[in-house]
Parts: sequence; C-alpha cells; structure tokens
Amino acid sequence: MSIRNVYLFGQGVVPGIVIGRAHLIQGANQYAWTQRHIPPEECAIEIDRLHQAVETSWQQLEDIKEQLAGDSKDPGHILEAHQMMLRDQDLQSSFEKIIVSERINAEWAVLRTLGAWEERFLRIENEYIRERFSDLRFICTRLLRTLSGQSANEVIAPPPDAVIIATELSPADTILLGRNAVAGLITVRGGKTSHTVIIAKAFEIPTVVGVSRAFEHVGEGDLVVLNGHKGEIIVNPDAKLVSVYRTQSHRMIAKDQALLEKCHLPGETADGTPVRVLANLDFADEIVKAKGHGAEGIGLYRTEFLFMVHEKDIADEQVHFQDVKELLERWPGGGPVTLRTFDLGGDKFPLTSQLAREANPALGQRSLRLALAHPHIFKAQLRGFLRAYSLFPHIDLRIMFPLVCSVREFQTAREILCECYRELSIEGHEIPDTFKIGAMLELPAALLIADMLSRECQFFSIGSNDLIQYSLAVDRGNEKVAHMYRGLHPGILRMIHHAIRAANDAGVDISLCGDLATEPIPALIMLGLGLRSFSMPPVFIPYAKDFLRTVQLAEIEELTTHAMTLPCADDIEAFMRASLGNRLQDTFWSEISEK
Repeated sequence: MSIRNVYLFGQGVVPGIVIGRAHLIQGANQYAWTQRHIPPEECAIEIDRLHQAVETSWQQLEDIKEQLAGDSKDPGHILEAHQMMLRDQDLQSSFEKIIVSERINAEWAVLRTLGAWEERFLRIENEYIRERFSDLRFICTRLLRTLSGQSANEVIAPPPDAVIIATELSPADTILLGRNAVAGLITVRGGKTSHTVIIAKAFEIPTVVGVSRAFEHVGEGDLVVLNGHKGEIIVNPDAKLVSVYRTQSHRMIAKDQALLEKCHLPGETADGTPVRVLANLDFADEIVKAKGHGAEGIGLYRTEFLFMVHEKDIADEQVHFQDVKELLERWPGGGPVTLRTFDLGGDKFPLTSQLAREANPALGQRSLRLALAHPHIFKAQLRGFLRAYSLFPHIDLRIMFPLVCSVREFQTAREILCECYRELSIEGHEIPDTFKIGAMLELPAALLIADMLSRECQFFSIGSNDLIQYSLAVDRGNEKVAHMYRGLHPGILRMIHHAIRAANDAGVDISLCGDLATEPIPALIMLGLGLRSFSMPPVFIPYAKDFLRTVQLAEIEELTTHAMTLPCADDIEAFMRASLGNRLQDTFWSEISEK
C-alpha cells in the first residue's frame, strides 16, 4: 500500500495548482551509449556518421518549428538556438578532434566533450548562464540518440492530464508535452531561467523544478498534487487534501480570470496614488503576454540570449538591430521600453574561448566592465539599439547599463553611446536625441553614491537580486546559506531608501526590478519609502495591481516608518504581516511569491 501524503519540495517556476496521475520519463541518462575504440582507418567513417547525425537532428528540430508556425505560443527562437549550437563549428571540431586523437567512436566523443564542458559550467555562478549547459546537454543527447538509432524525442504520448516526472526535459520534449495538454511538469534538475521553463510558461503548464527526490517517492500512476506557486508536491494525497487543493485550484482559476479582466486599469493605491507596473522580458514575443497582463511599459529587456544564439556574430550590429527592431515594432506604445546592455561575465560565453576565464567571475570582469573591455562588441550592440530606435522615434526608449560601480564608469559608457550616436548621424541615420540613458543599481557602492550618479543618469533601476547577494555575501543557490538571503535586511532597506531619496530629490525616475518587486511586503515597504515604479515578470502584474488598490499610501508610509526602526528581517516581516492582516492573507500575490 502506498504511503499517503508524502510532501516533496522544489522551486515553483510556473504558477498553478493541478491534480493528476504521475507519468514517469526516466531520461537519457538511463541509456548506456555504445563506447568503443576504432582503428585509424575508421575515423573518417565516424566523423561522417557524426555529420549525418548533426544534420538529422537539425532537421528534427526544424520539423517541430514548422508544426508550431503561427502558434501564439511559438517558442521557435529556442529551437533555433539549439539548431545553431548543433552546427557550431567549434563544437563539431571538438567532437572530431577526440575521434581522431583518441580513436574512439562518435558517441564516446560526444560524451567526452559533454563531460569537459560540464566541469566548466559548474564553476559559473550566474544562474542564467549556468542553465545554458542544459541546452548543450540536450543537443548532445539528441545527437547520441540519433547516432544509436533511437527515437530523438524521449517523450511518447503521455496519458491525458498526466503530471510528468522527469530528470530533465529538453525544450523540444516540453513543446511536445505542451501540445499533448499535460497537466503539470516536475523535474529533478533545472532552474527558473532554463529554456524548458520558458516554454512551460508559454504553454502555461504548472511546473516545479529541482525536486531532487522525485523518483524515490513517485511511482507510475500515483496521484499527485502539484502546487506551482509554492514549489510543493504531495504524493498520494488523502481525500481531504484532494478536496482542499481542488477547491483552491478552482478559486485561483476564477481569481486569475477576474484579475485579467481588470488588469488594464492603471496601477494605483486605494487613494489614487499612481504606481507604474512594468514588465521584465527576455524575448520580443513575450510582449503579447505583457500587454495582456496589464504592463504599463517594459522595465527590463534582457539581451543575454543573443550571446548564445548568435555568438559567432555577436560583434555584428545587424544582429542587435534585428532583435531590437522586432521588439519595438511589436510594442504598441505607451510607457518606456528599457533595453539593458549585455549582463554577462568573462567566463560566460559558452562555446568560445576568446574571452579569458577568471577564478572568481562574480567579482571579476562582468557586465559593464566586460563591455568596456571589449568596445567592439559593446559598440555593435549600442549601434544596433540606436538604428532600431530611428525606425520608431515615438517610443520612450531607455538604454540601461548594468552593474554600474562608479560615476566615471557610467560616464565612460555614456560617452561610447554618444560616440555611436554621432557616428550614425554622420552616416545619415536620423535618430532622435530623446532616448534616456540610465544605470542599474546592483552594487552597494552604487546605491551609496546614488546622489552623485543622479547628476549623470536620467533614470535608475534597482537590481535587487544581485544587490542582496553582494551586500550579504550570500549565494542564494547555496543551500547552506540560502536562508540568509533576506531582502528585508535593514541594511538592504537603508541602502535602497538612500537611492530612492536621491533619485526623487534629483527628479530622476527610479524603479525596482528583481524578486523584491514581486513580493508584497518588500514592495509595500518600497512604496512607503517613496518608490512609484516596479518591474516584474508579466504573470505577477495583475496581482500586484490588484493588491496595491487595497492599501492607502498614508497607511503604508506610517507602517514603513516603524518597520525601518526594527533590527532584523524577521521582525520587519512579522510587523508588516500583523499590520496588514487579512489583506495580505487574501492576496494570491503572496502565494505566487512564496518559495
């Protein structure tokens, strides 16, 4: 007899509550790939097999893209990235060199290359880039399956409304599952920035990742409750729990619909204080969701994805021009569009060695520092931005530099941008001079000199995730210290307060971006400190707007004044929860934000 009410926990990455029967997908790691030594005269044969497998795998992805053509949920850009990785000459050369030098078959060469890259990626601290190793693993697995004559896709049509349990899912497999209308996804590996999660969001499949013990406790056909808001899994729940979660699921679906119907109302408090709620985007095709969820502008458009898809052409300004052109032509207008220049580190270019590796990349040449060290790449991106803007001069365009550390650093970056502007003007491009230039405040030093930076910048965005990690010396991905990652730490709040006050005194727009913007208590404290703009993933926007309409500004300012006198994060949270009472308990926003 199965054990009842077994609780498992992971990271909720796509919200929603579902109840269904488990369907297990064991994954490619369960297969033993053929490994054998070969005589010298067979090396050419193995290389030819490899080339054929690459082209076959490329075509398999092309077929999936064609099936998705015209679909509003089309994540074709991710499959395109995998196609480009398959044909990456450096990667193919790595396979071929191992085949020839070690006289081993193609399968073994792919595995050896994958292992070598895994060692490098595991040392990378940035979650977004670390997750790109999963993309390399997916394309190598596809190659291995093709080489061995197995089906390229691990997914066979699952039972109706199944909750999928897998070690890891490739984007291609996730697309197939989405088209088969599975109820939910649970994976052992993966993080919130993976491309699999991006696709799960596009198909709106409730998803929990990082459930390390899933295969130990879930069997084929077991009844499973998946709570994508809290990252909670219940295996073989009793009738009472099923009833509770089914009621909650129905309630949340109704609430979601009600909020979407009024999400286009302006963001404001109950007493009419305007609060602008913006969207964070990774891809241009997310604009439809952003506008559909009530976004009043784009507070952050990340450009890091290009550095995987177009790595070999990253110094070609046409690549950046096309990317931003697509974004701006899809934006219907109204509110700012904020482009962040690339936020990468010197060791974070997955398939090249042109940029030096560093022993401690988090404290090394990353983000703006890296851009200034490689001006030909930086200028290509900036020129692409400006050329695209020349086609849409009515848009409130903002260009933001990440990880600004000093006034001089910002001035140097701004001068390079202005140099690009002058060059393009001489070349005959008519570019309005109305775009704004700003800084992302992520380092404690930057927030502490916000008054000085405000004389140079036209807007600020506070990047709370890096700010907390740098300030508290905590890697939130390290389970030994993750509990110390506290956005309500009085030191964090005081630095943010200083930056908000400096920006408001100088008349500089300032917004909050990162997890703090998506959590009710920190967001309300920011409101009480004088912040009037938040930027967050589109799914949070209807909840944020709805909750803001339940509070009076004067009340929040009074609560914040007292909260700022408290000595620790726990005291601040307890005080705010007690003061807000049922309003906080009743908001679904808090449920979505819980980890």
